[in-house]
Amino acid sequence: MAKTQATMGSVIANGSKIAGPASGLIGALSDAFSPLAPFAPIIFGISLLIFLFFFFAKVRPELKLKKNEEVYSGKNAQIAGFSLISTIVMLFFMGVSASYADEGGALAANFEGVKNFQERVLGTLDEISEKQDVMIEKQDAMLDKQDKVAGDVKDIKEIVTGEAEIKQLASTEDYSTFEDVNVRTDISDQKTIAILYFDNSGGNAQLDALKKGLADMLISDLSNLQMLRVVEREKLEQVMAELKLSSGREFDAATRQKLGKLLGAETILFGSYFDMMGQFRMDARIVKTETGEILKSEGVSGVTEDFMKLEKQLVWKIARGLDIRFTEKEETTIMMSESVSYEATLIYADGLELYDNGDKPGALEKFKEAVALAPDFNRAKQMIGKLSQS
Repeated sequence: MAKTQATMGSVIANGSKIAGPASGLIGALSDAFSPLAPFAPIIFGISLLIFLFFFFAKVRPELKLKKNEEVYSGKNAQIAGFSLISTIVMLFFMGVSASYADEGGALAANFEGVKNFQERVLGTLDEISEKQDVMIEKQDAMLDKQDKVAGDVKDIKEIVTGEAEIKQLASTEDYSTFEDVNVRTDISDQKTIAILYFDNSGGNAQLDALKKGLADMLISDLSNLQMLRVVEREKLEQVMAELKLSSGREFDAATRQKLGKLLGAETILFGSYFDMMGQFRMDARIVKTETGEILKSEGVSGVTEDFMKLEKQLVWKIARGLDIRFTEKEETTIMMSESVSYEATLIYADGLELYDNGDKPGALEKFKEAVALAPDFNRAKQMIGKLSQS
């Protein structure tokens, strides 16, 4: 028993060299911040376990093999001394803190600065908690609205994309979808529209060729509608060359109006597109040439691989925006190339760029490559026929 007391006393004496200041600091922090977290009891338990392990498992066995001075100056004795003093200090501060439990600890009760600091910190935490509760309530409300909107969207999705109208037009007995349009319009009321090149707003230079490619496909599809007279792309190229305008630049409103007037179009259509992480977006505006008034804005978005389907949806939205009447035959003609792949459209767009630059052999190869990938790509076939005759 005396041996154990002497050993413990030596351990404390050696460990106190560093344990006293460090433990005092830890104890003070634990006491000052006791309202925030129960650090003191945790440190007390850990320190006690460390002391018991190092004292009984390390220090005492070493005393049988080494001199006392060597053991007490060793690392194991230092750790045991540090942990023992930490245990005592934590026990002391836990007792003192319990005496001032209502005031947040001994230091907090006697020093106004610490007390104010605690109040500010706790007040801030309460504010954060209240804000979190408000945010959670708002999120729950938004989720409820999203669920409701999701149900509504499911019902009108096909109408928004134009698919419902297309399916209804497959029946000669039901033209209710466009009944109001047919009442307002006459088949002889032909409208003239010029489709300008679209802007690549995504910044991906590899998709620049779609500026002409997308416009060309819209020109081709809308030209099938009897009520529309669509200005040919070749005429657009001719006017742009006369004005020394580049297809790579974005036109301002004045330039677009000037182009529309020179092309003899009462309305002009232009827009932008971008591809981001497998999602493609197309936006189009229909503007009155004379006044610059925006008559209609339309947009579609979806999976990039469904590029041609998106283009068809945009065609139907444009037709609705212009109050264009169309027939089942016209719808069938336009939908023939719906299954053309995105890769084929990019190759076709590259071919158009080569064609406009005078490289007809290179363009012909691109158009043939596009048809090889998409046998139903009628527009590419038309360009092949055109080049083969020239």
